[in-house]
Amino acid sequence: MLRLKGRLTEHHAAQTVQQQIKSRIEAGVVLIVLDLQELSWMNSTGLGSLMAGMSSLRQSGGNVCLARVPEKIHNILMITKLVEIFPIEKSVDAAVAFLAGSNPR
Repeated sequence: MLRLKGRLTEHHAAQTVQQQIKSRIEAGVVLIVLDLQELSWMNSTGLGSLMAGMSSLRQSGGNVCLARVPEKIHNILMITKLVEIFPIEKSVDAAVAFLAGSNPR
């Protein structure tokens, strides 16, 4: 599980998220819950990093699930129609359960 905090709006922060996902893939972890409860804002840079991470995971035979998504972030995902791409669960436990029974989309 990765917990994202603060604002995901700068290139450096986005690269950090992508690197953390890449490190987990290299360690053989291909099912990842992204806990967004403490994420206060994200722009196109942040969205791009989430998309890149999801793409890397799915290419590795894995998947990602977003958990505890704040309303502001959920609205961004709705506007960009990314709610149709990312699985989203209300709790970390529900996200873990989703991934345990999931096949990559």
